[in-house]
Amino acid sequence: MITSSEVSASPCSAQWQFIDRKTIEQQVLKLQKRIAKATREGRRGRVKALQ
Repeated sequence: MITSSEVSASPCSAQWQFIDRKTIEQQVLKLQKRIAKATREGRRGRVKALQ
């Protein structure tokens, strides 16, 4: 049973506060577009590599 009010996955979890979320979201969107394009073209190996 956990009695501590603080729960974290790792000692570095405080670093999540300092992530530039806008930049990450832009990178994820670009990657999603690349995956969708490879899927449309039937390039299954490329899709797997991008995932």
